[in-house]
Amino acid sequence: MHKVMVKGILSSNNGMNIYRGCSHGCIYCDSRSLCYGMNHIFEDIEVKIDGTQLLEDALKKKRKKCMIGTGAMRDPYIHIEEKLQNTRKSLEIIEKLCKIIEPNVSTTKERFEVLKVMRDNGIPTVVWISPILPYINDTEKNNGIQLSFDI
Repeated sequence: MHKVMVKGILSSNNGMNIYRGCSHGCIYCDSRSLCYGMNHIFEDIEVKIDGTQLLEDALKKKRKKCMIGTGAMRDPYIHIEEKLQNTRKSLEIIEKLCKIIEPNVSTTKERFEVLKVMRDNGIPTVVWISPILPYINDTEKNNGIQLSFDI
């Protein structure tokens, strides 16, 4: 793990990457591609100094509603997240600001609670999980997908 100072935390399409790199070692991972310009070993996690503050500052400047993406370049909950809690803090910032921008809209947490109630009442719901790899994590033996419904 190493820390870097950056000017911003959101990409031009509002992707949030508090970390760069990943320790999971998935062989199919596109994020290892040289086209992303990482100048360090992929497994050496880059932690952005003041990343959560940069996120809060960037979101306060937004004037239009937008979707904030996370996890496109790595799992948002890589192993060091347990210690650093940057993804958790970022989600809390987003939730707090959502209440300012959309005061009468359900929070993400509330939406997941609704998914659970709907599931418990036999109402079909959809959760987007990516990547789905044929014969690897789309089988009945792999209950990771099923666990996503056990919210």
